[in-house]
Amino acid sequence: ILSFKKGAPLALAVLIGFIVFSNAFVALSSYFTAWLGLSAATCLAGTQEVVSLVPRTPLIPFTEFNMPGWVSVSSVYALFNAVILGIIFSFGAFLW
Repeated sequence: ILSFKKGAPLALAVLIGFIVFSNAFVALSSYFTAWLGLSAATCLAGTQEVVSLVPRTPLIPFTEFNMPGWVSVSSVYALFNAVILGIIFSFGAFLW
């Protein structure tokens, strides 16, 4: 990338692509590792019981942060808007 102003959309696309690939790789490898580990554990134990990875009690957060009442935008919409604004402002030299 010779000029970051011209290459910012390309850099952003490559970065997002690597993030998606990395997350998919970690999710699949942890799934297959857990599946193989549970299969080996039940085989070594000599039982046919199905071991569940889901906890019996629900997980409870340690703290809960509530946004002020005047903030009516959910965090998901704020994230998407930030990405969209970042993409728009990366083309800022061409738009102005």
